[in-house]
Amino acid sequence: MSLFGSREWWAARLGDSEEFDQRSLCVANIDNDPSGAAKIVTASLQGVLRVHLPHGRDFRVEDCLLESQLESGILQIEAGRFAGGQAGLCLAVLFPRKLAVLRFEASGSSFLQVTRLFEHQLEHTAANMAVGAFGSGKSGLDAICVQSYDGQLSFFEAEVAAFSRFLPNFLIPGPLCYCPATDSFVTCNAALELESYRYSVLAAAAAGREPGASKRVYADWRLVLGETAVDICLARVPFNENASAAASATSAGAAGRGDALGAFASSSSAAARQELLVVCEHSLFVVSSLGGQLLLQRRLEYHPACCWPYPAPPDPAGSSGAGGAADSLLVSTHTRALLVYQGSALAWAARLDLQPVALRVAELGGVKGLIVALDDAGRLAALYLGTDPPSAAVAAAGDARPLDYAGMDAEHRSLLAAIRAAGGAGGAALAEGAAAAAAAAAAAGRVMIKAQVPSRLDDLDAGSSGFAGLGGGAGGGARQVTVRLLLSHSGAGPLKDVHLSVAAPAPTSASDVSIDLSEVPGAASKSAPTAPAPAAVHLTFFAGGEGRGAVPASNMARVVATWKQPGSGEQCSSSLEFALPLALFCLAVPPVKAAECKLTLDTNRDPPHMQLIFHDLIAQARQI
Repeated sequence: MSLFGSREWWAARLGDSEEFDQRSLCVANIDNDPSGAAKIVTASLQGVLRVHLPHGRDFRVEDCLLESQLESGILQIEAGRFAGGQAGLCLAVLFPRKLAVLRFEASGSSFLQVTRLFEHQLEHTAANMAVGAFGSGKSGLDAICVQSYDGQLSFFEAEVAAFSRFLPNFLIPGPLCYCPATDSFVTCNAALELESYRYSVLAAAAAGREPGASKRVYADWRLVLGETAVDICLARVPFNENASAAASATSAGAAGRGDALGAFASSSSAAARQELLVVCEHSLFVVSSLGGQLLLQRRLEYHPACCWPYPAPPDPAGSSGAGGAADSLLVSTHTRALLVYQGSALAWAARLDLQPVALRVAELGGVKGLIVALDDAGRLAALYLGTDPPSAAVAAAGDARPLDYAGMDAEHRSLLAAIRAAGGAGGAALAEGAAAAAAAAAAAGRVMIKAQVPSRLDDLDAGSSGFAGLGGGAGGGARQVTVRLLLSHSGAGPLKDVHLSVAAPAPTSASDVSIDLSEVPGAASKSAPTAPAPAAVHLTFFAGGEGRGAVPASNMARVVATWKQPGSGEQCSSSLEFALPLALFCLAVPPVKAAECKLTLDTNRDPPHMQLIFHDLIAQARQI
């Protein structure tokens, strides 16, 4: 755990009873402001859309530019150029059965006005979406791909619904990521595999789900992960040009260092490119975006909640190479820790006051590198990493005074004299207290409970004979057994006012569930060398009535004795569990020679005798 904590630069509370997830946050210049100031856009699952622009430290009312209640819950928001003309940057809003594109315009100096450019009705319930310049991208606009809960990928280009395709062998939706380098879509299926589908293959495939179609949807490559993917994103990871040959060497070097992100190693001779970064529940995978080769797999020592890659600052020396520096990575864990990785090293670790479900990095209020965090309850915060000087713990130079060593020595001597003076009396008092405590412990005791359970049931019908009267009544009617409880007090003297509570296992019932004893005899003492006889209580347990024929979950009965300790009045208790005989629940029947079903048990040890297992039933039969 880090000693450092994140510092809150700005924070806001979004609603009272709203919920958010990792796709509910977007940071972009959504209103196309000429200054390029980034806005924080949030969307709740209750359908509330908000836009914030922090102007400085602490939240102010004018920081909220827009708050609008839409028609249904919002699943995901993404910024992009989805409309032609002078629309600029727009916001794609995904609803369960609808996709809408919104444009924001400034209305005055402190508010935004939202306009719905177009919307598409969805045939199936949506799960998530991905945006990008699919295909050739010659139009200069971003397209939208919506993944439904039944495996359908629907593609939309501006106001036109292009086509829809079903993924093969689909069960549940996973994270969806668009890779521009290969013009493909990467997702994780229910078989815990990472798979990639090219846009050209999806566009040329048949629209139906028929397995015998001439042009069917097939994956470009698959990679077994063995875990559920939390998120899939693209990051600039520097590897050698021959990535396949360098993967094993890089993995071996990272394993020697023990870093979770050892693949993010700086290399001045390697040109960095965007690779697939797959964050799973227990592992981190770096996969080549070109062919799906596994470049690195690392076991995480924590459970990640969300992550976000962001461009690292440029190298002042200009030695980052032609490919540029590697991206830094933010990882938030379920233990409220924020980890920042730069290259192969963990650059920073800090504690968080909230549990983020979404992370972003943005420049807000003229401050670069602020971390925007959103939790599931609607707390939005802009954080920075650093330490504040402990000004309260350091005394100012003007307040320094010379120390009085002579006075401190005199005070020390006086305290030692007072301790020595109180030492003898204190020791005597301590001895007296220990003796009194020992006497109180000897006087106090606990209630000892013993149960005498007979092996035979009570004889209710002496005239019955044979197996028909094993239950105690005619034809095996109601059965009962009387248990004798012996109670004694282990302390000196008798114990007053003892209460007994009896719990019988279903379907049996006890004659008394609550018994009050005025006195329980104590143990032997100097005044009474001979211990008195313990108190005897008879309890009768019945089986029959409405619960007859039910299979008991247990044959254990429980008795609890409660009392107040003499002198202190402390409430004490003692309990005992004992087994009721099997004959109370079961009836013996004559052996059946021509049985319809037979069960044969084979064992490699000598089986126990039936007389030992069912001794109470046999004793009951012998009684008859």
